Amino acid sequence: MFRRWILLIARISVTCILLTPVSTVRAVVQASSTKLSETPRVLLQVVNRHFTVGKRIPSNYLKVFSDGTVECQAIDKHDGDTVRKTQISPNEVAQFTSVLNDPSLRDLSRDYSLQRFFIDSWMEWDITINRPSLPPQNITLAFAGGSGSSTLPDGLRKLGCQILELRQRVYGDDVAYYKPACIGRF
Repeated sequence: MFRRWILLIARISVTCILLTPVSTVRAVVQASSTKLSETPRVLLQVVNRHFTVGKRIPSNYLKVFSDGTVECQAIDKHDGDTVRKTQISPNEVAQFTSVLNDPSLRDLSRDYSLQRFFIDSWMEWDITINRPSLPPQNITLAFAGGSGSSTLPDGLRKLGCQILELRQRVYGDDVAYYKPACIGRF
């Protein structure tokens, strides 16, 4: 009697396995391999190089990923190292990607750093733009007043304002200092 139950269970199991549609098995395998291969790409990374009273304080000012994740870091003397993240919509990712793909950005110089002498404190951004099928583009930018933001190429000013908007949204930074460079953007 016990053998009959085991044989019956074995037959049912084999029958179920054989009757499972191959398309279902393929779909499960494809879905799991797709999830593994779709690691979000970094579209843009901005490292803020803050110089103050002889100290360099670098931070990942902004990172934007292809899946819409936006990540910001700040180093605060009271809170330490803080990272905040948010998710932007696919439509916002598409708008941001269109700013990155602006043809005027491709022909930029690498250096829009500080053009005047500061004694106490200043910031520069090291920007890396990653586009599919193109090598990464690196730009150094002193966005607030240092590089003469009124003389910046329009595409770079748009990108700087977009960086500030995302940073303000994710981290809540005060952008009043940057407003002259982004009139009509905030």
